[in-house]
Amino acid sequence: MTTDATPDSALGERAYRALLHRLITLEIRPGDVLAEESLAADLGVGVTPVRRAIQRLAQEGLVRVYPRRATIAELVRISDIQHLWEIRVPLEETAAYYAAQRASAAHRRELQRLADELEDPPTEAGAVLELHRRVHEAIADASMNPFIADRMAKLLNLTLRCWHVLHESGSLTDHDLRPHHLPLLRAIIDGDAQAAVACSRRHVEHSIPADLSYRQGTSAPVNGLGEWTGGLGEHPVASGSRRAP
Repeated sequence: MTTDATPDSALGERAYRALLHRLITLEIRPGDVLAEESLAADLGVGVTPVRRAIQRLAQEGLVRVYPRRATIAELVRISDIQHLWEIRVPLEETAAYYAAQRASAAHRRELQRLADELEDPPTEAGAVLELHRRVHEAIADASMNPFIADRMAKLLNLTLRCWHVLHESGSLTDHDLRPHHLPLLRAIIDGDAQAAVACSRRHVEHSIPADLSYRQGTSAPVNGLGEWTGGLGEHPVASGSRRAP
């Protein structure tokens, strides 16, 4: 008899989820060093699950591994945000289009529950961003395309991390999800694929940070977060003076 997950893989998933949350919410800040031993002790797992989690996070662009030297939380640069917003347009439009065409009755009920929740949304920034994640994950799931769902999940991780950085820097102030999410959800629930695509594009374009347009093309970190842009040898925390919590 086989099982879907071994104890080691379950611990690896637990470590991955915990570190992912810390990276997205800036508990682990851009430029912080991730020390495997201290993270393992903090999470109550062995070093191997933490190492596997870090490998996944590196593949997703959230950390950078310098073999035998250090693992560092990736910086968030203006160019990163620009590139993410560029790919959001076609991916979210495609997800919305197929969700409107393919969503099952169960999917539409879930989308309606989210629409109802949006009628009285949270106001705290972290809760707002988490609701945003749930909306887009539900749309991707309703597309009935596992490749869209997989890419949407990874894109959301990077996007939400950028949003936390922008919120902290004062560049993201509009937290009202209703004007663009509600029409998008209603179009998908109604099965109107063309309207869903149009709503998706308006939503993404509206969400572009106001101060991004005149800073496009620059690789500078956002508003002083993670000022370091040099090599590892010059990194201010490469020696472990500032470690991830």
